[in-house]
Amino acid sequence: MAIDRSYTRVRQEERQSTKSLIFVWVGIVVCAPALMIGAILTSSFSFGEVIFIIATSYILLCGLMVLNGVMACETGYPLTVLLGKTFGEKGSRYLIASLTAIFQLVQSSIQTAVCAASICAGLSVLGIDLPFLVSGIFCAVVITLTAVFGYDSMKWLGYIAVPFLLLTCLWACVASGTSYGWENLLAFRPERTMSWADGYGMTLGTFALGTMTTTNLTRFAKSRKGVAISSFLGIIPAAVIFMGMGSLMSITAGTYDLTEIFVKLNMPIVGMLALLLATWTTNTTNFYMSGINFVRLFNLPETKRPHVTAIACAFAAVLTLAGIMNYFSDVMTLFGKVFPALCGIMVADYWVIGHGKIENWGMVPGWNWVGVAAWAIGAAVGLFFNFFSPAINSLIVGFAAYLVLHATFKSSIPPAQDPVDFFGAGDEMAVEKKS
Repeated sequence: MAIDRSYTRVRQEERQSTKSLIFVWVGIVVCAPALMIGAILTSSFSFGEVIFIIATSYILLCGLMVLNGVMACETGYPLTVLLGKTFGEKGSRYLIASLTAIFQLVQSSIQTAVCAASICAGLSVLGIDLPFLVSGIFCAVVITLTAVFGYDSMKWLGYIAVPFLLLTCLWACVASGTSYGWENLLAFRPERTMSWADGYGMTLGTFALGTMTTTNLTRFAKSRKGVAISSFLGIIPAAVIFMGMGSLMSITAGTYDLTEIFVKLNMPIVGMLALLLATWTTNTTNFYMSGINFVRLFNLPETKRPHVTAIACAFAAVLTLAGIMNYFSDVMTLFGKVFPALCGIMVADYWVIGHGKIENWGMVPGWNWVGVAAWAIGAAVGLFFNFFSPAINSLIVGFAAYLVLHATFKSSIPPAQDPVDFFGAGDEMAVEKKS
């Protein structure tokens, strides 16, 4: 069943099983940046410290993801509609849709670049000199195909890709332990070049945006329980295991360059396939969500989502070929400082002000400047104040700022309305509910 809802509500027959959502979440986490984060952290932290940072970060991230996911599940709407109350109909459309779409494209471009470089390295072992330009275009085209087809293709790709990825990385870790020595791996103590705050900032940044954008998929869950189970079982174990594998492999290879790691472990071909699948699973989801955001941004018919997704993929391919991979750490750190504030605002609005009840949620006409101001304050704190953890600071300040500003300017915020008033008869469930 092809599911293509860019701004209207998910119907009951379109809801998905908890198992299928778990595979989608695992497919999102099992990606090249996850391996790279584990490897980069190892340049400053021991293996045990890396695991601690990853586990505690993703427990927090999953908690936030569940809170936002329940909101999406109960309303049935994607992110840019969910935030129509917090930022107003125009704010969610022009500000949030554009920001999330652009950042997802940048992140996807980085992953595509990693995959393309891996293919070039793998083929060079066979004596084939493939230009990066050709490899990058190939990766972009392959990923575009599944992104255009939507949720079903993401689900089945996860069923196939995730087991292969995990087995490949397990094989690489065994090779690392055999060649380097398990005791040496666990006893490895690097020179501290990164603070704990920076370590948490980078790790939280990998999924800070995801705590919100995954609502585009959690809206397909059947219940609150399904959201919670699929999120915690699909995200936390995969993050700890996969990033931990990246850490172990990095110690052995002496680098966080994924292509070089697999070459040094004598696994260039298998590593090439693993990174291709890792990029494929995650980027398919990123491009799919970007397509949804651009449809909302430009107020296009939902039927245009596949076409818009294809255009977004083409733009991401250009960024890949332009060398966006060189800015990986900077992009991840920026994510971790800017987007947690948005997540805190979502939680404050739906769970504190709205008491977690769908009847208290709706679409605010125009702009809700309270939400925009709260986000600006939270993002500014994350960007310019480095005490404790910028990501957590941004989250807490955004959460608190929204509550204070909402209490102060509540009377100036227009009453929330049913989204069907904005989207018309295309929103079949809302029409049925209203009638």
